[in-house]
Amino acid sequence: MGNREKMPVSHRAKQFMPFSALTGLNEALERKEKELCFIAKPVISEEKAELINTELLNIDPGDKICVEYYKDGEIHTVMGTVKKKDLTYHRIIVGAEKIRTDDVLNIYRDKIS
Repeated sequence: MGNREKMPVSHRAKQFMPFSALTGLNEALERKEKELCFIAKPVISEEKAELINTELLNIDPGDKICVEYYKDGEIHTVMGTVKKKDLTYHRIIVGAEKIRTDDVLNIYRDKIS
């Protein structure tokens, strides 16, 4: 047998690192899961739309609210303080979330303490 140099510890450890035998499988599974979880934007009645519009007109920066809204195939809920209301560009900012007013499904005030 010939004498070989010892492999450095850092290189020896690499041979035992986990690897993905199917490159791209995890990404494909994540995409498929997102497709399966996609929710169509709920259709709201005219009456509900009027109530939401009234609430949007009555909120001001500094108000604490809870907003349920639709974004990217999911329904999200955010609770926090209204930082900005921009009805010209049809959006409100609650906490760190920028929400299009057209995507608002519900606004709650009485559930915030």
